[in-house]
Parts: sequence; structure tokens; C-alpha cells
Amino acid sequence: MRTPIPFRLALLLGLLLSAPARAGSIHDFDDAMFAAAQQQGGRIMVVISSRWDPDAQEQQFLLNRISRDIRYPDVVVLRADFARRKDLLRELGATQEDTVIVFHGSEERARSVGKVEEFQLRHMLDMAK
Repeated sequence: MRTPIPFRLALLLGLLLSAPARAGSIHDFDDAMFAAAQQQGGRIMVVISSRWDPDAQEQQFLLNRISRDIRYPDVVVLRADFARRKDLLRELGATQEDTVIVFHGSEERARSVGKVEEFQLRHMLDMAK
């Protein structure tokens, strides 16, 4: 007996939505996703910015390139909105927009505040190996 297509689609959608953060992609910051990524022990890049900021738009382009780079297959990038996540800012000790924090598991390995270039982001990720 064949399974109906709508059931298979619903099952696939449920699996995708419940999956932990995948390396090689960019996600909006989620506490559970962050905790799961920390438990897995890989590299995590937390990017705190404002969506309206032109520098954030340029940074998004760089993050997209880095997240697809085969040299960083294990990196999870989590984006947090500066205006909406004041609780996270306090928790991470971030006081300004354009803050990038790189973790290896639960250990912070690098932090940058202000506009960063692609080579700086890559260097930060290399420090988190």
C-alpha cells in the first residue's frame, strides 16, 4: 500500500522544522538551536545587528559566502536582531550593533565589534577550531 503524498509531505515538513541548526546555513537566533549547537561542540558564529543597517546588509552577503564555503562545513551561523533580543545581548555581554561572537561549543573563542571584512570573519572562524 502506498502512502498518500500529502502525508509524506507533512512528515517531511515536520522533520525539517524540528531539525537542529544545520551547518552551512544561516538561521535567526533561537535559544534551543544555540544550546543544541553548543552541545554538538562545533563552531558557532553569532551575529548581532540591525536589519535596517546598510553594513548589516553587506555583512549578510559575506555570511552567505562563508556559510557555503567548503572550508567551514561545521559552522552554524545564528543572526540576532539588536533591537529585539535585549535578553540575549545581556547574556552575551554585547553592547553594540555589528557584534560577531564565535564559539567552539560553549567556549567563546573570538569577538569583534564594528564593521568587519571577510578575511576577519574567516580568521575568527579559524580561531574557533
